[in-house]
Amino acid sequence: MRKQTRSEGEAMSAVLRTHDLATTRPQRLSEIYHKQRTDPSSLPTVADRVLILVFLSAITLPLFGLVMRLDTGLTLDENRVLASMPAVNLKRATLAKLPAKFERYFNDRFGFRQRLIQWLNFVKVAGLGVSPSPRVVLGQDRWLFYGDIEVPYYRALNELTSQELEQWQHVFEDRRDWLAARGVPYLIVFAPNKSTIYADHMPQSYNPVHTQSRLGQLMDHLKSHTNLNVIDLSAPLFAAKTREQVYYRTDSHWNQRGAYIGYSRTIEALSAWFPQLKAVPRAEFREIKYVEPGRDLAMMLGLRPYFAEEYFDVETPKPRLARTVPQSEEVAKSPGRLSTSGADIVYESPGKELPRAVMFRDSFATSLIPFLVDHFQRITFSWQYTFDRELVAKEHPDVVIQEMVERTLMAPPDVFLTR
Repeated sequence: MRKQTRSEGEAMSAVLRTHDLATTRPQRLSEIYHKQRTDPSSLPTVADRVLILVFLSAITLPLFGLVMRLDTGLTLDENRVLASMPAVNLKRATLAKLPAKFERYFNDRFGFRQRLIQWLNFVKVAGLGVSPSPRVVLGQDRWLFYGDIEVPYYRALNELTSQELEQWQHVFEDRRDWLAARGVPYLIVFAPNKSTIYADHMPQSYNPVHTQSRLGQLMDHLKSHTNLNVIDLSAPLFAAKTREQVYYRTDSHWNQRGAYIGYSRTIEALSAWFPQLKAVPRAEFREIKYVEPGRDLAMMLGLRPYFAEEYFDVETPKPRLARTVPQSEEVAKSPGRLSTSGADIVYESPGKELPRAVMFRDSFATSLIPFLVDHFQRITFSWQYTFDRELVAKEHPDVVIQEMVERTLMAPPDVFLTR
């Protein structure tokens, strides 16, 4: 066998290098396309075509549903105003803002949006056992609880400091003293959080850090340092829950059974100043039971039908004597108000021997109003935590009542200082 010459060896190496490059370099698009066109096994199958059709339908269906206004029968209560279609004109400033505005509009209004949200929320709640909203806590036995500030309140992560206790004392004493100078008594009523009364339905993982709640701290402090008239409704509601359900399962508020307890205790306290006031006995009320979709917490989840529950309304067979007095919405637009919701609600009754009252309140008083109105010649319900001296001066009340839900104590006390 003859020996390979130097030139033949170099030629062979060059051929091998060319072969290696051909097998290892990335293929050109033209080569891939040519291979796909000539290889029958690489042609789209029926399954491929179906997948493409499904994908195209999925990305075009929201726009199609928006344009054709499909699936408008389902409405989620999102507790906010959805973006509306932006105005279009040829002004430069308008056109510059149009893309962002249209994107917000489309995100709020695209076809089948609310149904998809509802389906997603159902899968999370029923399938995974997790809440799709940070504002709602999934409790035990299908109970729902308010999230946000009520969870850290329930867990007692931070107790009130001695300075905060003194500030709350100052807030209430300042109001009491201003009213006392005008011969008007002042009553403070605390409505407990739902998680306080029904802690046994809260998730076990939400364990309290401290043993005493902020309301418990404040009540102990006020009893030791003041002679304020303060009612904590926790004890009577704890006692009542052993006999009957006093809060809604799907709402953050008490039901009318619980509200009756708040009403009777309030009237009992007021009778010290106005002996003619007597709470209507519970036996005189007729209880009405009915089943409806869930309320505010179920609404936040977009799952009201899934959380349907039995409700308990109470009504008296006697006709209500009090009548509403129309109020202007301008009353609610005072810039100094804290946590206002709509115009003041005013009722008047024919009894001239009855007292006049102003109640500063929040959402828990909504269920109290039907019970209270017949006990006053005139009563103004003002949804605010601010102590509105102008309103008090205008109404000339015989008593001022401050109703507050327990979780309000999470706010800094100086926010409530009298203006």
